Amino acid sequence: ARLMKVRRQRNIERDVFAVSYKNFDAHSDVKSSHDKLYSELNDAISSFADEMKVQNLWNDVVLVACSEFGRTLTENSGGGTDHAWGGNYF
Repeated sequence: ARLMKVRRQRNIERDVFAVSYKNFDAHSDVKSSHDKLYSELNDAISSFADEMKVQNLWNDVVLVACSEFGRTLTENSGGGTDHAWGGNYF
């Protein structure tokens, strides 16, 4: 957000930023670990969105979330999920 704030001074019309957020590879107890991770992710995205609105940039921002692998739809014996095919993109 700080770099975006000084985009005019940097003479930049368009930026691309990448963020990595790990530890979703839960083979057991997926509900409690993902509840925490999604709460943290939601807070981070909400804070970013709030700042972009303050900077009057929100309508010019595109967020892309992706995962490089999929998960089974049914849970395993440990309350987690196993690797499957395909990823997901939002």
